[in-house]
Amino acid sequence: DAETFEKQKKTIADDSENKLNKLVTETQTKTHNPLHKYEAVPAFESLVDALNNFADLKNIDLIIMGTKGKTASSKITFGSNTVQVFKYVKCPVLAIPDQYDYSQPKKILDILAGEFKAEVHSLYISDFVDLSHRQLDNKKFLEESLPHARLSFVTKGVENRAKAISTYITDHKMDLLVMVNSRHSFLEDMLYKSTIDE
Repeated sequence: DAETFEKQKKTIADDSENKLNKLVTETQTKTHNPLHKYEAVPAFESLVDALNNFADLKNIDLIIMGTKGKTASSKITFGSNTVQVFKYVKCPVLAIPDQYDYSQPKKILDILAGEFKAEVHSLYISDFVDLSHRQLDNKKFLEESLPHARLSFVTKGVENRAKAISTYITDHKMDLLVMVNSRHSFLEDMLYKSTIDE
């Protein structure tokens, strides 16, 4: 009945809030930094809706999430929740794979570098060698935006894009991958497995 449901809901809410507060306390204790402010915010809706609503409410610049979950295995880098966030949350997302030890990024596959004077590799997967006007503009934008980074533009022939990216990361020992999520139609999602899913 309704009363039992409300009781269960309150129990779950209290447990969630306690765990969040414990996490905040542990984080503040382990990594004390006066420039950082932590706030526990419980949400009772789907992960994607909660993140989108909170990002809008607080004008969030970047969502950072760990990827350890029930689906974690040696063959899966990101679980289903993380992939859903990649695809449907309207905010930049930085996802840290489970078991990844922090190291200063020296090689980055796409954008983000100046401060570390890193190598930035831009991977273009296409059978066409010539770039379109838009791609040339993007290349120029990267060159002007990252004057202190060492830029590398690489073209690979068309194949499984996820495999091409994964192979490049392994072969060149990349530290960070940046991808722009292009919006696909519902029909495309039904018919094709996206690079982000893979």
